[in-house]
Amino acid sequence: MTVSFQRVRVAVACLALLALGSSARSEEMGLQSFTGGSALSPSEATLGWKFTLLQPLTLTHLGLWDSYQDGLLEDHQIGIWTAAGDLVPGAEATATLGGGGDDWRWVALPSSVYLAPGEYVIGAWCAYKNADETVVMADSITTAPWVEFQEYRYTQDSFAYPSQTYPGAGYSAFGPNLKGDPVPEPALAQLPFLLGLGGIVWWRRRRR
Repeated sequence: MTVSFQRVRVAVACLALLALGSSARSEEMGLQSFTGGSALSPSEATLGWKFTLLQPLTLTHLGLWDSYQDGLLEDHQIGIWTAAGDLVPGAEATATLGGGGDDWRWVALPSSVYLAPGEYVIGAWCAYKNADETVVMADSITTAPWVEFQEYRYTQDSFAYPSQTYPGAGYSAFGPNLKGDPVPEPALAQLPFLLGLGGIVWWRRRRR
């Protein structure tokens, strides 16, 4: 039996949709870029930013901005807290001194952490003056679609929940960053699979 070229194309397209539905999603940075601002070298403070997570996220990395891409000058504890001030279990890492070569120094978490939609605060502990810099009052920022920046946060209680803000600080303080796999809504996640399955059923009926 001869199979037409058109039917082969349909079959290939259906299989591609099925593969798309089951393929792994790529990781994304929460804070992707910023412009302007002032470089601050804080000491004895945990600085960061509050954000709203707009869809579920599988958190895989925490990171810290490396201002000159020449490595960090000290260790920094990084963590994510709920809006109520509780450190999210497993969402903690230490960016160690050294490294270099990238805008962000990323640390992989031992195990991925599921974050439900809601409000969170990310912060990094800075111990020594004139060490690693953080950008404050940036002119603009670009975030992933699943993150919405809220406000600058800080505390001077060592590595602790950044509970305080500063009116007029604008886009601050970067600083710490997060990376992970956004979890699509169930209907969207199943769409490629359903389209591919429907195409295969249609193709089989045409063959008959």
